[in-house]
Amino acid sequence: MAVATALVFVALLFSNCNRVRDNHAVEQEVVDAQHHWEEALKQFDLNSMQSLLAEDYQQTDLRGKVQDRVSWLEFFKSYVTAVHSGNAKFEISFEGRKVRFYGNAAVVTGGATFTGQRTGMSPVNNLIRFTNVWVKRRGLWQLVSYQATPIEKR
Repeated sequence: MAVATALVFVALLFSNCNRVRDNHAVEQEVVDAQHHWEEALKQFDLNSMQSLLAEDYQQTDLRGKVQDRVSWLEFFKSYVTAVHSGNAKFEISFEGRKVRFYGNAAVVTGGATFTGQRTGMSPVNNLIRFTNVWVKRRGLWQLVSYQATPIEKR
């Protein structure tokens, strides 16, 4: 009986060590996916953005407009074209990222600043809080939802 109890204790001990290590690895996967999404926005990289968004992606922007994956990528593509042709210049920065896990899902919150101008349009200077929801599917973390809320300038 003592040997069986000792074996169970050792098994639990090692399983907890692996769980801690796995949690760190999983957190790093989500942080990496979030970083790639941020870089895709900053670089106006359409291919990277397409690879990160789930087929059922939905977002609510800072004005409350809801878009699915197709409509958001069309909107983003117009800005990609404008930036890469020199007809727009934007700077995007992110801060205060926090990650929380719920099984195969993760919620990332943080802040962002979007500044710049597209030719013929008013300049933008938006400070937001965002929430991203990531889900792990077929071994990859995919962004399924983004929501932005404008906040007052500091």
